Amino acid sequence: MKKGINPQINISVIVYLTIFILYSSVVSSQNDYTIQGTLSNHRQDGKIITLIQFVPNDTLIAHVDTSQIMNASFSFTGKENLDDFALISFTNNDDSSIRFYVILEKGTISVTIDESGNPWIEGTPLNNFLCSFTDSIKIQNKIVETAWNKLKEEEIFEKDFTAIALDYLSFYKQIVKDNMTNMIGQKHFILFGDHFDDDDMYYDILSIADEITINHPKVRAEIARREQKENEREAKDSIDFRELPWDYIALNSGKKIENFQFLTPEGETKHLYDYIGKSNYLYIDFWASWCVPCIAEMPKLKELYEKHKDNGLEIIGISFDGSIMDWMRGLERIDVPWPQLSDLALNSSIKTAYNIRGIPFGLLVDQEGIIIGGGLLSRNFMLEYIISKLTPKEIMQQNSRVADF
Repeated sequence: MKKGINPQINISVIVYLTIFILYSSVVSSQNDYTIQGTLSNHRQDGKIITLIQFVPNDTLIAHVDTSQIMNASFSFTGKENLDDFALISFTNNDDSSIRFYVILEKGTISVTIDESGNPWIEGTPLNNFLCSFTDSIKIQNKIVETAWNKLKEEEIFEKDFTAIALDYLSFYKQIVKDNMTNMIGQKHFILFGDHFDDDDMYYDILSIADEITINHPKVRAEIARREQKENEREAKDSIDFRELPWDYIALNSGKKIENFQFLTPEGETKHLYDYIGKSNYLYIDFWASWCVPCIAEMPKLKELYEKHKDNGLEIIGISFDGSIMDWMRGLERIDVPWPQLSDLALNSSIKTAYNIRGIPFGLLVDQEGIIIGGGLLSRNFMLEYIISKLTPKEIMQQNSRVADF
């Protein structure tokens, strides 16, 4: 009998391989996601829509898929990835970008995009919750936005708006805390935890975070920032400010200030020298709409101005806001009587010239434009301190009407 492959063994191998392939296919499909997308109209047909996956805990792109929009619909399929959110992106007809996050969770994910480009995502547990989470935040944002508009129209008082804004912040912090066991709360804490000005709340949430969240570079940097701030606060509390040497306060004293160019809120070009020499002393206040301490200290600065303006003190404000809209909103909020300037640059050239590493920051100059003092300390304390150092004789030399600031 001629030797050959045993037919029984051969058939067994084929049956085994067939079962293995089928089983592998079933297991694989159980871990797949499918995104079924629908748009409200056909105007986007033919355009390319992109699905971007990122390297975990990074902004680096790990993988990109594309799909073409046809008949107002699109689709993606792939392996489940719960390491990070994925980003869906395409260009609208008006060249604006439509971008939103989705979780690549196993199962069928339905994405419906309305006429305004707003997505509704559902179909899997995490995506259902993400949509609900985002929707609740949008509702609270709308309440704050409505209150802000009422404040601008003077329909409510600032204290009423502040109460509404604080309620929103408390709501947001609590909803993040309640969801630190899932990637939605974890991601929000990583991205926006630096806005939690309450250290107790921040560390309370941090105490229930997992190791991956705690060791995220952004979280590590925020922890370091808060620790440094606390160290600076403790060091400041230990200083007897009245015993500080003059040079400590007057970081830039003795220099003549440069004639930088800025814009007024009305769009007019102005130079610093346009304001120098018109009063005995000019205090230049550096601030920004996003600077919480700047806004918080403004009422006290107004008090100092009212106290000393008749004695020859004037103030101008220079904003480090990067957009005119932010600057205008900030001006409405602080409502101060002195002139305001900005070059609408976050990294303004005056920052480098006078080593301004943080705000609030202030410089006091005399009639000749010579810097008397300035620094990064609390501007209210610093201004009072410098004024207290000026002798009645020095003041009388520039203002014969008043001998006591």
